[in-house]
Amino acid sequence: LWDPDGPNGNGDLTAAENAFGQAVSVTALQLVAGYAAIANGGTMVTPHVTAGWTTPDGTYHATANAIGERVMRQETANTVLQLLTAAIDEGIAKPAAIAGYSIAGKTGTAQVAGPARVRVQIGTNAAGGPIWAYQIKNIYRAGWIDASLVAIAPASAPQVVTLILIHRPFTWSGTRTMQPPVLVFHDWAPQMLEYLAIAPDRIVAPVAAE
Repeated sequence: LWDPDGPNGNGDLTAAENAFGQAVSVTALQLVAGYAAIANGGTMVTPHVTAGWTTPDGTYHATANAIGERVMRQETANTVLQLLTAAIDEGIAKPAAIAGYSIAGKTGTAQVAGPARVRVQIGTNAAGGPIWAYQIKNIYRAGWIDASLVAIAPASAPQVVTLILIHRPFTWSGTRTMQPPVLVFHDWAPQMLEYLAIAPDRIVAPVAAE
């Protein structure tokens, strides 16, 4: 986040941008870790890649991971998890729903900055008029977006947090920008849940009934 009063800030404009996520830099891992904190009941856990290792003599050694830090109240985490579940059950991300599972999730559409040739004023001439030059600067490029879906499954007893992130799927076009990651999750998540042997937590209506 830029400090609104810092050298890269722009006062009230930067403060407003920070409030809704404009100009915020976050990695995919940081984003997933944040949602994992919600899934963990408000505790932030340092991401790690190993649960432990086994030495040649067959002894298993668990990795000594740092104790998680509480970053929100349990009640707050539970409320947010309910809201995220409603976003899949009742919101525009409904196509991400998986039969037999409660899924909590949130779509994202982020503008992407990139290098562009920009005309900037570098001074004034003898008559007081502007002197222009072209420079390469990173700016938000028209139509450049990242589309994403972060999902927690199953929402009733979270075991996994996933992120589907597609860089520049196509130009900005409202809800269309959210559909690619939503549809990818819908097609892929059942395979992931089956592979991890995560049991369903919702009753599925029978295909046929007497």
